[in-house]
Amino acid sequence: MVTRGLFILHDILRGAVSDPPPGLDTTPVPASPGQSSRMISEDRLKARSCGGCHEAFEPLAFALEKFDGLGSYQAIDTHGNELREDGELLIPGEAQARPYSTTAEMMDLLANNDRVQETLTWKLAQFSLGRQLIAEDVPELKKIHQISKKNNGTYASILKAIVMSELIQTTPTEIYE
Repeated sequence: MVTRGLFILHDILRGAVSDPPPGLDTTPVPASPGQSSRMISEDRLKARSCGGCHEAFEPLAFALEKFDGLGSYQAIDTHGNELREDGELLIPGEAQARPYSTTAEMMDLLANNDRVQETLTWKLAQFSLGRQLIAEDVPELKKIHQISKKNNGTYASILKAIVMSELIQTTPTEIYE
């Protein structure tokens, strides 16, 4: 749950959370009979020492509990624990979490969120530039995102907006001899 939640927070929602305190044992607690990964996660969220940080990212992975590390669907884990896919999605910067009943509902919530759509723009721009984005890129990235939204926000409209942007048009390239 931790790794998946951090992936969603960092790479899809562009959120941040502090690193764990130095010396803290971060070895994952394995599931066992009567304790699914989600149940272990929920216990960690209740703990005062862990819950403060983990509540920012770990619940983001709850919708994915029914999928193993390779993406195979399973209703119960190897210990016979029933797995769930419901939860609440709290997008960084939003005041209220939105409930969902299925993984598909959570994916729809993410897909229809402007922050997530903007993240796709950022990821594609970063790939197009062949470098990490920097603070100076942000105004142009916002323009690219707005232009693509005006053109229905499709993948093709994002790519076209990136290619036609000042970010790409004025970025010097290396000359290889």
